[in-house]
Amino acid sequence: MGFMHKVVLIPLIFCLLLSACGTAINRGNEIPSTTQENIILPDAGSTPDPGEPERVMLTVWMPDTFPGQSVSRSQKMLEDQILLFVSSHPGIEVDLRYKNIQTSQGMTELLSTTYRVAPALLPDLVLLTQTEMESAAIKGMIVPMDGLGEIATKNHLLPPFLAPGMIQGSSFALPAAGDALLLFNDSPVTGENSWQAIQTRSSRVAAGLNDVDGTLFIALYLSMGGSLLDADNRPYIDPEILKEVLTFIREMGNTHTFTETSLHSGWMEGAIAFSAGDVSSQVNWYSLLGDQKPATLQINALPGISETPATLASGWYWAGANTNPLHTEARGALLEALTDPTFASPWSMVAGNLPVSSEGWPVLPEEPAALPAILAAARALPDSALLATVGPVFREAAMSALTTSDSIDEIVSFATERINQ
Repeated sequence: MGFMHKVVLIPLIFCLLLSACGTAINRGNEIPSTTQENIILPDAGSTPDPGEPERVMLTVWMPDTFPGQSVSRSQKMLEDQILLFVSSHPGIEVDLRYKNIQTSQGMTELLSTTYRVAPALLPDLVLLTQTEMESAAIKGMIVPMDGLGEIATKNHLLPPFLAPGMIQGSSFALPAAGDALLLFNDSPVTGENSWQAIQTRSSRVAAGLNDVDGTLFIALYLSMGGSLLDADNRPYIDPEILKEVLTFIREMGNTHTFTETSLHSGWMEGAIAFSAGDVSSQVNWYSLLGDQKPATLQINALPGISETPATLASGWYWAGANTNPLHTEARGALLEALTDPTFASPWSMVAGNLPVSSEGWPVLPEEPAALPAILAAARALPDSALLATVGPVFREAAMSALTTSDSIDEIVSFATERINQ
C-alpha cells in the first residue's frame, strides 16, 4: 500500500492521539512536548488495507549537536531518508526527535532520566558518540540488538568502526558516521609522510599533546603492537614498547618536530592554528577540520614509529534503548536503511564526518581512493573507561620525556608501576 505524504503543523499532543501518525520532526528535549511540530502524515483520504497488521511507531533521537556543519542540509538528508523508508514500509512509522543537548552528559543524561521515569518512552534508535554509547551500554541504558552482523556485511561497514559496538561479547550498536585521528598537510607533500621524512623536511606539526587521554601517544604505542590489557583483561602497559615510544617522543622534542604550542594545546587549539594558516601540518581528528578546509588539503594516515600506521577510528553510533519486542524487526529494518552507504556515506561527509563504509563515497578532492583504505587499516579508539585509566599516565610519561631530562627508564618504571598489577 502506498501513501501520499504532506506536511502540516499540528500539536504533538494531538499527534499522539492519532493511530496514523507518521514522521514527527521534534526540536527539544521535552518528553513529551505540547509545542507545535512538523508532522508528516499519510494522505487524509487513505485507509489501511483490510487485514493490515497494526502499525509500528519507531522513535529516533538525534542530538542537535551532531551536525558540526551544514546543519540544515544534513538534517534534511536524514529526514528524506526516513521518509523514503516509511514510504517503502507501510506498516512502520517513525517519530524523529531532535534533542537539545545542554548538559555535559549529553544524550546519556537524557537516556538516564527517561530510563528512570518513563522507560516506555525510550527511543528505538538513538545517535550517540562512542563514549556515550559505551557508557550507556555498561549502565544498561541501551540494549544488545540481533542481526547487526548481517547489516554490517550488507552495507560494507568498516571493521575499525564496528569494533566499539561490540561490548562484552554483545552487539550494541552500528556506526553511523566516522571520525579518525590523521595527519593533515595544507598542501600536497611529495614523498613519504613518515615521521622520519617529516623530520628530514624540518616540518613543524601541531598536535594535541596536552590531551588528557594521551591519545596520540597511545596511538603510537598501539602501532608498535602494544596492548592496553593483560591476559586477565586488566589495564596494562608493556614497559619495553613504552620505552620505544618515549625514546621516539624525546627525539621528536629534540628536533622540534612538534610546535611549541602543542605542549600546552588540546585538539581544538591545533585545529584553529591549522585553519588560520599558522602551521602547515597537524595531527588531529577529521571532524575538527571544519568547513573551511584548504583547497589543497592532503590527508594521510597517522604515521607510526615503524612502518605500521597509527591511525585511530571513532565516531557516532546508532544504538537501541526501547525493549519492546514488537519493535525489534522494524528497528532492524530502519537501522539497515540508516546505515545504507548510498545515504550514510554522503550524509556523514555533509555533517563534517567520515563515511563508515567502503561504499557510497562522494567524489572528494582529498585523495578519494586512498582515504577509505586508510580507514580500513585503522584501529578502533580504545574504550573510554580504559582511556580514562591509562590515558593520563601515557600523557604524563610523554610530557616528562618531552620536557625533562629524566631518564627514559625511570619514566617507564614510574608509569608502569601505576598501571600494571
